[in-house]
Amino acid sequence: MILWLAPMDGVTNLPYRMIVQRVFQQYNQSPNQTLWTWTEFMNADGYMVQPHRLAHHFIHSDQEKNLIVQIYGWTRETLVSTAIDLDRKYGSHIAGIEINIGCPSPRVMACGGGSALMRDYDYLRSIVEEISESIQLPLSLKVRTWLRNEDKSEWFDTLVGLTPFCKMITIHGRTFSMGHSGENDRDYIQRFREAVSEQCLVIGNGGITHYDDMQGKHIDGYMVGQAAIGDPRIFTPHEPTPQDRYDIIMEHMHLLLAYEYWKEKNIPDTYEDPATLHNKTLLHARKKGGDIGDDTRHEVSELQLHDFVMMMPTMAELDDIANNLGNYVDFDREHQGLVEFRKYLFNYIAGLPESKELKKSLARTKEYHMMRREIDGFFSGMS
Repeated sequence: MILWLAPMDGVTNLPYRMIVQRVFQQYNQSPNQTLWTWTEFMNADGYMVQPHRLAHHFIHSDQEKNLIVQIYGWTRETLVSTAIDLDRKYGSHIAGIEINIGCPSPRVMACGGGSALMRDYDYLRSIVEEISESIQLPLSLKVRTWLRNEDKSEWFDTLVGLTPFCKMITIHGRTFSMGHSGENDRDYIQRFREAVSEQCLVIGNGGITHYDDMQGKHIDGYMVGQAAIGDPRIFTPHEPTPQDRYDIIMEHMHLLLAYEYWKEKNIPDTYEDPATLHNKTLLHARKKGGDIGDDTRHEVSELQLHDFVMMMPTMAELDDIANNLGNYVDFDREHQGLVEFRKYLFNYIAGLPESKELKKSLARTKEYHMMRREIDGFFSGMS
């Protein structure tokens, strides 16, 4: 059984993946289970014109062996070129590349990505086939059961038709119109698994809130998204004590501040080369002309691969910074990383007595000492 931490924008960054992996290594009780993770998903158009602004989405460490980079977009050229660029520059350090064809976010769909790609099957298939033939890494897809309930039966066979080009397909058992609510159709996922036989791996996604929900079905694995944000132990049967929660909160907060420090030191503020300038001009002209997605007018070769290469940290490097934060981080100033951390923290403490009061007291906090003081006080009252 393969367990997967789903790609979530602004959530599955390197520090959080480190937390989930460490919890799994500590509490996993089954030798037959392995954990794979996804990066935050990245816009392919943006990566081809401003790689320094987008590359943080797939920053990874030297210890991540089962990591897949997910991309999204509509433009055929940028999806193919981004996949090729990732494959050539980072292929020896990541396990695969995935196209997101299931995200229902209005922001993602506004650029034609995510679930919007399901509107044109022939165009989608041409993209999947070309990327599969252009890269050495395995290609995977993240999809839904299609746009609406009435589409599911009609598009079942067409979805099966994508499997020859993929190593794996993850199916969220809801349609686009359902978003993240409503009954998750696990029977659909099971039927799909039976239909594709051994052509590719089939992973189920959606509606999982507990470790026990990932048992019993004859599919290759389960992907967990929202339920994992506040519960990195969801991939194990371990039930955390208050001390467990506190320890993870502290480790995560320190790793996130270390990561923020590392990014400030290693990601350039600006970057341009002839390729990014060329790509920017080309894409701007295409968008102005309204022909985005029209693969009959342009060839992939019109885009140029840029020279930007993102430096990657080692896990030991981040741990050293996190364990000695006082040598690197000014605790007396505000930190944007603590703003990011609040979304994890509020999920970590959800349901605990007086957690609402702690959330109120930290709603605007960007200062380390105050956040640490409030968290320490909260958990000392539980002992």
